[in-house]
Amino acid sequence: MLAFVICNRYQIFGYHYANSSMTKTLSPKSVEAVLRQVTLRELRLLLAVAKAGSILKAADEIGLTQPAASRALADLEKTMGVRLFDRTNRGVEATPQGRILLTRSLSIFDEMRLAVAEINALADATTGEVRVGGTPALCGGLLAHIVAQEITRRPAVRYQVDEMETGRLVDAIRARALDLGLGREPPSQVAGDIAFEHVFDDRLFLVAGRLHPMAARRKLSPDEFADQQWLLPAPGSETHRQTTDAFHRHGVTLPSPAVTTMSFLMRCKLLQKGSHVTAMHGSALRYAQLPGICILPIDLATSIPVGIYRLQGRTLPPASEAFVEVIRNAARTMTALGTRELNAALRTVPSEP
Repeated sequence: MLAFVICNRYQIFGYHYANSSMTKTLSPKSVEAVLRQVTLRELRLLLAVAKAGSILKAADEIGLTQPAASRALADLEKTMGVRLFDRTNRGVEATPQGRILLTRSLSIFDEMRLAVAEINALADATTGEVRVGGTPALCGGLLAHIVAQEITRRPAVRYQVDEMETGRLVDAIRARALDLGLGREPPSQVAGDIAFEHVFDDRLFLVAGRLHPMAARRKLSPDEFADQQWLLPAPGSETHRQTTDAFHRHGVTLPSPAVTTMSFLMRCKLLQKGSHVTAMHGSALRYAQLPGICILPIDLATSIPVGIYRLQGRTLPPASEAFVEVIRNAARTMTALGTRELNAALRTVPSEP
């Protein structure tokens, strides 16, 4: 049974309710009454107020006057039998009960959006919108390659592509801000209700500029990298961890990086100057069209599982379902990537003037 605690006397948005302090249990009849009385406009207003933190801003956003918005929220609170927002010095803030209704309301509107999209498209995957996210290296390489191909093949589809790290990617999919994502396998304690479909293992390669002395070598040993100028992502990143762990297995401790940056583009630019080395995954090297760099002849024998993220039990729009199949097909080409194949592809990229 769903129980709500009704506070004694309180004022919400200029309206007073007088209730004795008690616990009220909603009966099945009461639930039916809520379903009959709550409107989509009220739930839309609820979401707008939570997002804006202000009744006035929310009212402007959805085309209501402030008094009308206040009355609508008061009616919704009366119907639900609980306070949904508290006033604070910063505006308004959802109560615990309000957060429950907000979460469910997000799902309602997401399902409504999907219904409209599916009805309009009539299961036609050549129209609609694909909202996809990816980690930085995948956005700059494989994901960009896939989107470029699909724009030509399905020109009526629109794409929203967001670049973010794994944790934020999981959060965005859980919040239904994205339909799907492409990235490394998330930790089990983070994944929760996120389904992960493994599609390929992304090998890690050591990379330098074509002007670097190591670029002309046919064979390199791990200990030769102990005194190099390194470019690496932050210590907490998967690439940093994989690189240092791979050298530790060979008894080599790498020096502190000369440059630590999460910017994939910065690492590429600095490599072209010829004095640094770094580690990059094959998916980025194959499709990012990086000029002036080469793969060094050493096998780290390490990779990360890459796959598709989606919310468990959620039906995707037809265009997004079709995009998932395109990712699966593209991933099959990644399994045979080696140093020779990548260097051959990089040699076809013209150097920057």
